[in-house]
Amino acid sequence: MIVMKFGGTSVEDAQAIRRLVNLVRERLWQQPVIVSSAMAKVTDTLLQATSTAASGNEPATLELLERLESRHIATAHDLLRDCSQTEADISALFAELRPLLSAICALREATPRLSDRIASFGERLATVLVSAALRESGVNAALIDARECIVTDDHFTCAAPLMDASNQRLSARLIPLLEAKRVPVLGGFIAATAQGQTTTLGRGGSDLTAALVGGALDAERVEIWTDVDGIRSTDPRLYGHTRHIESISFQEAAELAQLGAKVLHPSTLIPAMEKNIPVYVLNSRNPLHPGTCVRTECPGDDGVKAIAVKHGITLVQASTARSFRPTGLASEMFSFLEADGCLPDIASIGQTSVTVTVDNKEVVARLTKQFEKRVNIKAENSKALISLVAEGIRQIVGLPVQVLLALDGIEVWMSSPGASQRSFSFVISEKDVPEVVRRLHELLLEDNCSLLAANAEQSVAHAAVV
Repeated sequence: MIVMKFGGTSVEDAQAIRRLVNLVRERLWQQPVIVSSAMAKVTDTLLQATSTAASGNEPATLELLERLESRHIATAHDLLRDCSQTEADISALFAELRPLLSAICALREATPRLSDRIASFGERLATVLVSAALRESGVNAALIDARECIVTDDHFTCAAPLMDASNQRLSARLIPLLEAKRVPVLGGFIAATAQGQTTTLGRGGSDLTAALVGGALDAERVEIWTDVDGIRSTDPRLYGHTRHIESISFQEAAELAQLGAKVLHPSTLIPAMEKNIPVYVLNSRNPLHPGTCVRTECPGDDGVKAIAVKHGITLVQASTARSFRPTGLASEMFSFLEADGCLPDIASIGQTSVTVTVDNKEVVARLTKQFEKRVNIKAENSKALISLVAEGIRQIVGLPVQVLLALDGIEVWMSSPGASQRSFSFVISEKDVPEVVRRLHELLLEDNCSLLAANAEQSVAHAAVV
């Protein structure tokens, strides 16, 4: 069996859902399980409605709900020949949703637990449409509430799955359906505690649901259907001549995601990685494209695989008098940042200072308050973290030197060539990002292997001279 997960843009309207139906029908012989995200932008609108309700503005909240309901019903009319039952199901869900938002309006407060309940409606609505469209096309689809299958802790808005309980429930619920030649359809992103309280899985939650299903059922593969042709060598919005990545290791993909690339979220890969299940990133609008395969190993790969960019970086320097030990400062600083949920991507420890990168400007004020007058805190905003990602990046001879030579004239605020086995990162100003990405892509990702081999010793020698 296989797992087919469809993202928000792959279920955003009737046309997108028709494409989904065609893709599922072509794979019926592989016994698919379908995982669907909410329609594009629906979860954002639900969270906006929650925030609006918490401000006490009930008319604006109801207007947002009316727009959402109209969109889903209009999609049902466009998608289905007979949409009476589906329209009734959609209306029933909104009838359940309105009192929750009215309660928030009255209380002027939205707890994380209540926010999760409201956010869950996006996937619940989308799966009503998807399962109805599949059934109308002749597919024997079974709508499953993911909250009955995925068990989590009670860390609302970013809950962690309880693996044993989730595996047991997924197997018990889905295997009989597959044996009966049915196609289960469940929402991604949503789950519940063992006590039945609705939770959500945080960023990348639908991909995580797909991987959990795949791991529990020992799937042959997990397919992540998006609106792009797999993973690219860098962000196409920054550089127009990116390369398609045919295959990438789980570790490389996780490194890319942690360093800013908009690919699979690192935690979503773990259940598939543990079971050695390949994950394919595919384009629902261009299904003939092979996409990208994320697997345990990519034998024969060498050289830089991709360039990741993380925007909105703040460079924070904490310095002390020489009588203080910098290692003690670093330990205290990292402990504070970890407790604050803002671990740095790279760091540098000097004799009297510690410099880190953070992606949250607000943490600077909290750091300053924490250390008071003991430590001098300085911050540089409007920075970006550029990362080169590859397996065994430390074994690419002369890479740091060639990179720095290529960046002649660009101010590099900080670099970390040895912090990871799979990445080499450095900090530049946001304004320099497009030019830096262009230079590095031309150097390292366009017929670069021979360039590195031929010029490595020459570059090192030149750097030693200058």
